[in-house]
Amino acid sequence: MAELAALRALAGRSVAEQGVTVTPAGPAFRVSLRTRAEDVAAISKALGVALPDKPKTSAQAKGRVALWLGPDEWYVVDEKADPLAALAKSKAL
Repeated sequence: MAELAALRALAGRSVAEQGVTVTPAGPAFRVSLRTRAEDVAAISKALGVALPDKPKTSAQAKGRVALWLGPDEWYVVDEKADPLAALAKSKAL
């Protein structure tokens, strides 16, 4: 609850300096995910978004975004649905 209060306090605020603007991200579910290479397909299917497999890439489907962090690590963001609920249904975890 404190996190939501902090987000509300920052709503509509931004900071700009020398051509760079920083705006707080809105509320969302965020998951840091690590998995074995052989489980990537099953995890991608459970999430409904293909986990990217190249540096500096991302993938998006149905409001869910997956960002490549490393060969076995991704950051998944969804503004509406908790990715952990989708992952709970996968036997790959």
